[in-house]
Amino acid sequence: MEKLDAARTVGKGTTKGQLTVITERRNAIAHSGDRVGRGRRQITSGEVEAYLSQLESIVSAIEAVFCSD
Repeated sequence: MEKLDAARTVGKGTTKGQLTVITERRNAIAHSGDRVGRGRRQITSGEVEAYLSQLESIVSAIEAVFCSD
């Protein structure tokens, strides 16, 4: 994770933290229908775009760190 943080030029622990948040949200959607109380939690297009941007950055870092020729 430290190598990924360095490749992304983000603070130590950022990549792990972002992946944890995304995983927890995914699990909430998949396992409980994203319920909060009696309703469902809203997910905005901005939130989705932020998650996708983070994931794209992480995948690019993985490729740079582990797939270099």
